[in-house]
Amino acid sequence: MARGMVTIHAAQRALHLHLEWAIGRALGGFSEGFDLDWEAQPAEAGTYRATSEWEGPQGAGAMLASALREWSIPFEVTEESESGHGIHYMVTPELGLFTGRTDAAGSVLVDEHRIHVAFAKYAGDAEALAEEFGRLLGVPWDAALEPMRHAQDLSRAVWMHRAG
Repeated sequence: MARGMVTIHAAQRALHLHLEWAIGRALGGFSEGFDLDWEAQPAEAGTYRATSEWEGPQGAGAMLASALREWSIPFEVTEESESGHGIHYMVTPELGLFTGRTDAAGSVLVDEHRIHVAFAKYAGDAEALAEEFGRLLGVPWDAALEPMRHAQDLSRAVWMHRAG
């Protein structure tokens, strides 16, 4: 069994049902009880965001990412296995898909082969090598998604005026 999170960062209202159906198809029999609670996305006017936990068979994260990728929306899917390792998928329409294996703390792991390839390809060009390492770690995707991750609709917040 695997579990994880799916976060749709910005989607038009007209896509909500289509996205929920895509997630339901990807999770199959494990989709019972899965629900997205949509709220306005302040970072991108006219769009909505939603986050939910999911459970399913090993590899369901890849199926979720594949199903959502067709809709050209920014989203993230994480999958954690029982071993503690996992996978983090990030998608933006501009950058496409990033897939990173993660450790138990959620840090992206880059395998030795990919590091050797980067050194061979960018030998003597420190700036290009640093950019490639950033790409291998998902830095451009993180930078693109970060404003949507932290935008908040404060109209639903309950303010504590006095704490005692």
